[in-house]
Amino acid sequence: KLYINEGQQDKAEQVLRDAKADLKDNPVGYRMLGEYYLSRGESDKAEAEFASLHSEHPKDLAVTKTYIGILILQNHLDEATRLNDVILRNSPGDTDSLVLRGQILIREGKAGDAIPILASAVKAAPDNPLAHYYLGAAYAATSNFGQAQSEWLEAARLRPQMVEPRRALATFAARTGDLSLLAESGEQLIKIEPRAAEGYVFHARALFSKGDLAGAEADLKKAMEVAPRDPVP
Repeated sequence: KLYINEGQQDKAEQVLRDAKADLKDNPVGYRMLGEYYLSRGESDKAEAEFASLHSEHPKDLAVTKTYIGILILQNHLDEATRLNDVILRNSPGDTDSLVLRGQILIREGKAGDAIPILASAVKAAPDNPLAHYYLGAAYAATSNFGQAQSEWLEAARLRPQMVEPRRALATFAARTGDLSLLAESGEQLIKIEPRAAEGYVFHARALFSKGDLAGAEADLKKAMEVAPRDPVP
């Protein structure tokens, strides 16, 4: 953490490599490098790292599930399905794997098929924010936006620091012209990620639509300050 905060990423990565080697029997230790890649959005490195970990620790379900999630993000759906089906055969009610199955179906354009699977996950684990979020995504993909909004709001309530439901709500609000929801979602995104532009942009859109041009301009200037290479602001 010290090296990351100092911007010394090479040293941070070496510490994590050392941790993986020295703590090879400790799940917390050997997962740290892959989780570091994930936190930095280095998807290719994360996929390679978790592929290696899955091979070395095939009984570590947390590693396997994380690896499946990465495969889905990388659109390697056949391999993700194969690994996830193994878990579901052994544990048909595994909530995480049901959510992963729902994600795969949404990616395959089968949101209608994903809804009952994700609904069963929500029923089994009503406090699981990911289940609510992806059920909302499935509803949105089938144009059931009222149910989608309800699920996204619940996901945001359960995990206030989770970006995805707030982003989904903001996008939905921008489309439908719900300025109150758009402003609130923008504010929440700013709180969660003050160094990202999108919260300021969503909030600016709400203020602009309400006629508050000075407020919108201030938001957009802040967005340009925190993300000078982002063309959107």
